[in-house]
Amino acid sequence: MPDKTDPQTKTLIALGDSITAGVGGKWNRGYPAHLAKLLEAKYPGLDLINWGIPGLTIPRLTKALQRGDHLYDKLAAADWIVMTIGGNDIINAFPKHFAETAKLNLETQALARELDLLLATLLSLTACPIYLGDLYNPFPQSQAAELIISTLNREHLEPLSRRYQNLHLVRLSTVLRGQESRTIQYFKTGTIRDMKRFFRRPIHPNDEGHQLIADAFYRAMIPRLHPPKKP
Repeated sequence: MPDKTDPQTKTLIALGDSITAGVGGKWNRGYPAHLAKLLEAKYPGLDLINWGIPGLTIPRLTKALQRGDHLYDKLAAADWIVMTIGGNDIINAFPKHFAETAKLNLETQALARELDLLLATLLSLTACPIYLGDLYNPFPQSQAAELIISTLNREHLEPLSRRYQNLHLVRLSTVLRGQESRTIQYFKTGTIRDMKRFFRRPIHPNDEGHQLIADAFYRAMIPRLHPPKKP
């Protein structure tokens, strides 16, 4: 176990949904575990705290942070926070409006406002760098899915990442693009129709996908990593 009385021990907190929880990876070992292993080469004894919850949405995470007094000390003491969130919000809100452009725009704007509140809440609880993964599209053959996800990334997540000094956007959308058949668990046709396969929905990264996501987070963190001080 890491020794948190040692001031040299670093803490990585992972927040988010089933991707952060590790769904799709071998033994549910997701990108946070892979990322922690990369960081341990620089910071032996790294403490990983994974608060990934399958099914978590943006409003639910915001409420958990607003009410979670027991989380505050850990968030305040964290050295880095990594996060994936928003996929469940898309799954819950968007399919019913795929053919209605006006309603799609309203849903997109509402999701962006919710994400802004989440980030403002989180940034009020910690001064450490926060690395937010953008949204990747597991349905590359669906024009509607591509439109929704690219719009959210370009028109909402990108501006948010420029607004907050400690927030850094990690472009998972480009990391997995063109490799979906290899990196998405249960990938079949790359269309929305695949969501009808309730028990094998092709939305989570597989082990290779989780490793690629971890690598992307690590590359984003490298410019701000400092070698541990010598005792």
